[in-house]
Amino acid sequence: VGLPVSIQTSGTVSLNAGGAVGSETTPLKIAAGEAISASTTTGSIDITGVNGDTIFGMLSSGQDIRIASETGKLTLTEDLNAQNGLISVTSAKDMVLDKNLIAKNDVNITAAEGINHTEGAISSAQGSVNVTNTTSGDITVQDMSGVNINVTNNAADADVTLAGTLSGDTTSGKVTVTSQRDIKQTGDSVAIVAKSAALTAVGGSIGVKPPVGGSVKVNVDTIDASAQNGSIYLDSPDHDLTLGNIAATDEINIKTSGTTGDLTLNNALNGNTIILGSAHD
Repeated sequence: VGLPVSIQTSGTVSLNAGGAVGSETTPLKIAAGEAISASTTTGSIDITGVNGDTIFGMLSSGQDIRIASETGKLTLTEDLNAQNGLISVTSAKDMVLDKNLIAKNDVNITAAEGINHTEGAISSAQGSVNVTNTTSGDITVQDMSGVNINVTNNAADADVTLAGTLSGDTTSGKVTVTSQRDIKQTGDSVAIVAKSAALTAVGGSIGVKPPVGGSVKVNVDTIDASAQNGSIYLDSPDHDLTLGNIAATDEINIKTSGTTGDLTLNNALNGNTIILGSAHD
């Protein structure tokens, strides 16, 4: 499919190419009323939705996938598969991800007004998964896997909710989560798995005080955590946990639970009230 092509339709768009669809410097611009789907054998897919909200269906590429909405909301309703490349998804407004995103290299997800990852998993075989929201709205994420996982919400008075497991490499990987308000998890499974983690709640808390809510459950060797206007509630089930830089304006409540798991302090803890518990030592 040629580079400077423009497509406008009230229905669906389906593109198939042996080479590329668009290019990184000149993406194919499409205004479609329904879903845009595309597949390539050896080349990349570069598509920008224009004139309002954009829906993407199945996208499968032999190389990279770079999709965007120029002015509106972006919704993904089918899988994205970049067999030998990266995935980049960018929305001018908010974003809804309903299916799987699978890449060999990095997965980069960026929105301005919130990211709602409702179903499916996001995975990078050899790279990192990076999720960023900039202006307004919350971030909710499901299962993610990669060497490193980075989730950042720069929107004022907005949260990050962990609705699945963020899995970094357990030998060298790091999970980093930053929110301008709260970081919390839903469900009872472990929310973060990696070699190390760093959690920052700029204007709120990490976890919710039991029994009203629950701690953020982690399976990492070391963790840094900062709640600059709230409390920290962490639980490490059946896994040793070493505390790095830990600071909160209110309560610090950290434990290892289950039948095993030592709790080790590497630095002083800074908080108003400090409660520590260990399943072992």
